[in-house]
Amino acid sequence: MVQFFRHAVAKHTFGKAERFAWWRLIRMLRHRHRWRWTDVRRRLIDPTGRWQPITEGGTELFRIDAVTVSRCRYRAGNIPNPWIPAPTS
Repeated sequence: MVQFFRHAVAKHTFGKAERFAWWRLIRMLRHRHRWRWTDVRRRLIDPTGRWQPITEGGTELFRIDAVTVSRCRYRAGNIPNPWIPAPTS
C-alpha cells in the first residue's frame, strides 16, 4: 500500500491511462470511418514525421501524463486538526 502514493508510480499510471485513452479513441475512429492504419498515420502525422495530438473542432485530447506530480513534505504534527476546537481564553 505504501507504493501506491509514490511519485514514480503515479506518473507511470498517468502514462498508462493516456495510452489506453489514445488507443481506444484510435480504435473508435478506425471502426467509425473504416480507416486502415495507413489512414490514421496520414491524418495524424505531420510532414516532419511527428505525431500530432488528436483534435476536433478546437478540442484536443487531454494529455494525462502532462499533469505535474509533486510530493508534499512530511508535516506530521504540524497539520492542524479541524475536529478539536481551538482553546478559548
